[in-house]
Amino acid sequence: TQYQPSQEKAVPYQLPPALNTEGVLHRCDSKIPTMLRVSVGGVVSNEVQIGKYLPHSTLSHWQVVEEKGGKLGWVDEFPDDFDPNTNHQERVLSFELAAPPSSDFYKYQGELLLRIIILRTYKNAGKFEVFLCGEPIGGAAVDTCWANPNKRVSTTDVHSIVLQGFPASCSSKSLHNNNSSPQLQVKHIWAHGVGPNSTCIRTERQKVKVMEVILCAVEQ
Repeated sequence: TQYQPSQEKAVPYQLPPALNTEGVLHRCDSKIPTMLRVSVGGVVSNEVQIGKYLPHSTLSHWQVVEEKGGKLGWVDEFPDDFDPNTNHQERVLSFELAAPPSSDFYKYQGELLLRIIILRTYKNAGKFEVFLCGEPIGGAAVDTCWANPNKRVSTTDVHSIVLQGFPASCSSKSLHNNNSSPQLQVKHIWAHGVGPNSTCIRTERQKVKVMEVILCAVEQ
């Protein structure tokens, strides 16, 4: 059953910018509440935050870092002595989705748009996977290295995922019986292919930087 918003509880807000994903223009639906809109600075495109960053992510080595140009972001970097064969500690950046306006909200099965603003680079670029309510989404791991081997710049870029509704785990009874809100997680994983066949210059100090995350329903 698709979520039908209550007209009495509807709260107007400014929509995130439209996003062109594989030639399709996606916009957030103003009739359905945005589930997540977070950034390090607390403001996303001049809009208030929705949902929240979970500080326990720092226990997984993610830190708030300000780099060149004053660009704040959540950063995780593998140390020089990191060995992926022996170190299996999860390096997870976690966000809590907004409290649902109704008990069946996370049963919504319309299209959802996830937009992650990341640092795309050519040197020591890491990879990450995305999980929603514990379920992997978006297919293969995202490589923050430029696909073009001749591109030698580091700049912000948008990674987007369009998915069909929430995973069933988002509306599980065990989750809501514990008064827990669904979470979205970004997991930094080791990028193999450090050698000469890689398009990136990679050492052990692989890094992923996330600056902004938005999750909303796609306008029909």
